[in-house]
Amino acid sequence: MASIPTNRCSAVILGFLILILSTPSAAEDSLPEKQNSGSSTKAASGIVVLPKLDLGVLEIKNLEPTRNQTSKVTFAMHLTFPPETDPAIVTALGHWQHRLREQVIVAIRVAELGDYMDPRLLRLRKQILYRINRVLKGIQAQDVLLADFTFATE
Repeated sequence: MASIPTNRCSAVILGFLILILSTPSAAEDSLPEKQNSGSSTKAASGIVVLPKLDLGVLEIKNLEPTRNQTSKVTFAMHLTFPPETDPAIVTALGHWQHRLREQVIVAIRVAELGDYMDPRLLRLRKQILYRINRVLKGIQAQDVLLADFTFATE
């Protein structure tokens, strides 16, 4: 399998992005008057903005002396809430950030090795969401978004 030089690959990607952004439908969606026209535009374009809460970057080291192994997990995390959730409530949850991060750490530490091998991290995200929603009670998070996820063992 032949490799493409990085500057040619970059040029192809850049050309593709320019082509996509120069189409009339993309240009029309970016106009300010289209964005401010109300809920009919949101429904027509199918874009729904979900309120989200940023929990920051977590770096967790877990020592397992019985296996003589140390595992390190690093990722950035966001919680999304249903579209009808008031953004002021989500902003107010910012003062609970330490409690929510603590629940994430607990979920990471009790996770099994197979949970990290899943490309979509479904079971791990489900465990995190369960623990966080137990703490939140009144308002429920809809999904857990993990970015820049890395898992390593030593």
